[in-house]
Amino acid sequence: MTGRPEGVGPPGESGSPWRRADVLTLPLPYAIGAACLALASADGSRGLTVAHQVDPLNLGIAGLMAVGLANAVWLTSGRRRVAVRRRRLTRLLDERFGEVPAPATEAPDDPVVALVGGQRYHRPACPLVAGKPAVRVSKPERLPCGVCRP
Repeated sequence: MTGRPEGVGPPGESGSPWRRADVLTLPLPYAIGAACLALASADGSRGLTVAHQVDPLNLGIAGLMAVGLANAVWLTSGRRRVAVRRRRLTRLLDERFGEVPAPATEAPDDPVVALVGGQRYHRPACPLVAGKPAVRVSKPERLPCGVCRP
């Protein structure tokens, strides 16, 4: 038992968003980048003038770019696989339990409240203002609450 509902991932798929090949190939650009940085450091320390340090600096920058690009590709591939799994799981949940109705929205002219001296406005039923002295305010004066999202 994997702890996942059936049909969420392909058979034999691990819980990681990266394939084995992704994990095995990642050290290669890291090694190239580290080698570039080591060579740049060793070669740049020999030259006392800026003219003698430009080439090692370029090599060091290329090494940093190799590592950064490898990280970006690795993270993007993992993020893409997570998105695919999320869509698959959402579809599976919709099939089993049906569509979840959207939360009821309040009319735009519903009153909003704020704590005295507070910077945000809330719906009157917001848990952040429950049991506290709140006053009715107009929306443009303050920022909306991130919890009740008025």
